[in-house]
Amino acid sequence: MQPREWYGENDVDLRLGTRVTDLDPAAHEIVLSGGQRTGYSRLLLATGSSPRRLSVPGADLGGVLYLRYVGDSDRIKAAFENAARVAVIGAAGSGSRPPPRPGRRARR
Repeated sequence: MQPREWYGENDVDLRLGTRVTDLDPAAHEIVLSGGQRTGYSRLLLATGSSPRRLSVPGADLGGVLYLRYVGDSDRIKAAFENAARVAVIGAAGSGSRPPPRPGRRARR
């Protein structure tokens, strides 16, 4: 994140802790929890969520990785390079990006 003043200087309407209840991409509008509609030209939704930890035997093993930060993505990509088998579990909250593709060595 940038220093708070950066957002105003760059015409960014930063709304921390604000709940968005609906999104209308065709109209370029969001609806806030109080019912207020506000337009946007570009939108970044930062959900602030955390990955749900698996509660199954083996979830604490070294090869079980979670995606939350950029560094996590780098670790996952590196693990894929030498992986013989890969399982991707998750709902990808926003659905905006597919999971990273395994390297050439991953066969299953």
